[in-house]
Amino acid sequence: MQPPKKTILIIGILISMAVFFFCYKYIISKQSNEYSITIKVNGIQSKQAYLSLLKGGKQIMIDTTEIDDEKMHFQFNGPVLVGMYRVILDEGNYIDLVFDNKPVKMETNINDLVAEMQIIKSDENQQYYEYLKFSQSKNLKIFDIVAKAKELQADTIKNAARIDSLKNEIDNVISEKNKFIIDFSAKKPNSITSRIVKSYILPDFNEFKKKNPTTTYKNKNEYLGDHFFDYINFNDTLLLYTDVFYNACNNYIRNFVTADGNGYRKAIDVVMSKSSSSPKVNKYFLDLFVETFEESSWESVFTYLVENYYLQSYCESDDTIAKELKNKTEILKNLAIGNKAPEILLKDENNKETSLYSLNKSLYLVFFWKSSCEYCEESIPQLKKLYSTYKNSGFEILAVSIDTIKTKWVDALNKNNTTWINLSDQKGYKSIVSKNYYVWRTPTYYLLDKEKKIISKPVSVEQIESKLKKVFSYITIDKNTK
Repeated sequence: MQPPKKTILIIGILISMAVFFFCYKYIISKQSNEYSITIKVNGIQSKQAYLSLLKGGKQIMIDTTEIDDEKMHFQFNGPVLVGMYRVILDEGNYIDLVFDNKPVKMETNINDLVAEMQIIKSDENQQYYEYLKFSQSKNLKIFDIVAKAKELQADTIKNAARIDSLKNEIDNVISEKNKFIIDFSAKKPNSITSRIVKSYILPDFNEFKKKNPTTTYKNKNEYLGDHFFDYINFNDTLLLYTDVFYNACNNYIRNFVTADGNGYRKAIDVVMSKSSSSPKVNKYFLDLFVETFEESSWESVFTYLVENYYLQSYCESDDTIAKELKNKTEILKNLAIGNKAPEILLKDENNKETSLYSLNKSLYLVFFWKSSCEYCEESIPQLKKLYSTYKNSGFEILAVSIDTIKTKWVDALNKNNTTWINLSDQKGYKSIVSKNYYVWRTPTYYLLDKEKKIISKPVSVEQIESKLKKVFSYITIDKNTK
């Protein structure tokens, strides 16, 4: 007896649904496994792990997960940015890895995360940790040599030959690292790991001298000042999602550039020139330099950067950041030594208004401070001593508080018992006075002459005292003045 056609149709539909459901679950399961990171850390005590993307010198938090039975699992719903990721285990312990939207499985031990690392699944991380293990062993060797060299620093003349020998040993280890990277990356030249690791090659001055015996470079540092970036591909936008560009730039500026305005301007020119063919990379460095120098003591470098690069790339009429940066450079120009200081028109704790330009003194210290600033609290007793010494000779202090709560400001005044001019509008860094004096930190100092011209921008009480001694050189200072 044949089953009814209706029954056959229903059975067919059910079978089709079952096959579809199975295939759907298989596809979802496969996708789920594809975009995942699984790590076991033997001996770990932490209960939670954090995953972040390395983007220059910043870590962009991506996800958190519970650590269960020494295992952690991060799951993505779909493709994410390819690059370097960091799993933060606890304070001081983290695991870096390459993620290329393929499953990553690894196991290690909390006592030595790199040396004990076993890559269960991930070709990229197999390659990456092969490099890291080699690099770690060589870095330990360099640290040992450096420690020996430091022991000889007490008598550099007597130990000159030995110190030079140790320097050569370090150069040899660096050469070994360079050779390893070159051979290592040649095996898989197109891998993400190779693109990252090749950036770690430090140009070899000794090899350069062999090929160029008539070179005019006097030493390695001078050579690296021009060739430090030889192995970094500024056109590779993948490196934006690693710490390569940030670390390289930071290393270059700290170690191979003179720490002055000319040195920093040269560094900016070099990096901006090398990255000019890649708009995204160039923009990254431009933003990095602005962030570095905008709130720093290198005002002339910041002005140079904005005028020669930012305003050349962005129109101030269309870009609010460009407009803001131009305004800041104009303020900094107005605050140049020899220029008249901006007016200060504020009220004291009793609501009595005071104008800087209504005062008639020989020398003024404009002192921006805050009640919660420890450095300010440390400097106030020293400033009180200087004020007591020089006030009868025409020295005046205008202490402008950037507190935003009046009671905190007044409580600090009562505590410190200062008799100089205390002013505030409780608007903090948003105050027009704070903006006109480009105040971004406390304490900030300006010394003005009797015409209210800026004669100095000291960064410490010691520098203030030195300037006062020169101005009031005819006064005998009582060391016991309270």
